[in-house]
Amino acid sequence: MEKDKICKNAIQKWGIENQILKSVEELNELSSELIKYLNDKAFRNRKKVIAEIADAYVVLRQLEIMFGEDDCKKQVEKKLEKLEGIIQKGG
Repeated sequence: MEKDKICKNAIQKWGIENQILKSVEELNELSSELIKYLNDKAFRNRKKVIAEIADAYVVLRQLEIMFGEDDCKKQVEKKLEKLEGIIQKGG
C-alpha cells in the first residue's frame, strides 16, 4: 500500500484530533530520544533514534495532509531559502 494512502487511512480511521495528539506524542518521543543520545555518550542508541525519526516522519506526513500539502510545501521552501541565506552569510 502506498504511504500516502496509509496516512490518509489512519486520519480517516482515528480522526484529525487523535492524529494531531499522536503527532505530539511521537515528536516528543523523538525529542526525548535525541536528548538521551546527547546526554549518554556511553550508551548511544542510534537504532532507537532512527525508529523515532521514522515515527515522526509518518506523523509529519499526516499533518501535512491534514493542514494542506501545498501550503506546507511552500513553507518548507521558504524555510529552506532562509536557511540557505543564513548559511551563505556564514551565520
